[in-house]
Amino acid sequence: MYTGDAKASPALVQIARDADAFVCECAFPRGYPTDDHMTADAVGCVARAAKVKRVILNHLYPPALGADIAAQVRAEYAGEIVVAVDGTRLSV
Repeated sequence: MYTGDAKASPALVQIARDADAFVCECAFPRGYPTDDHMTADAVGCVARAAKVKRVILNHLYPPALGADIAAQVRAEYAGEIVVAVDGTRLSV
């Protein structure tokens, strides 16, 4: 499952349900004021509710790069977390 610019919602949870890999934009750290992008805590909540196996964070904006974004996702989600950077290659 791959998201672009997204918002946490029941529909997103349903679409991501039981995904082996959830590639999700994580534009901002927890608590950042936004209504059209995902924050770290929102990603974690969606991933936990959808019971995904692995979260791959992408589309990080500068405020997210200055934070421990994986730890913020981890506060809501206990599965595997990968923070993608340019050139990241993974097997799915």
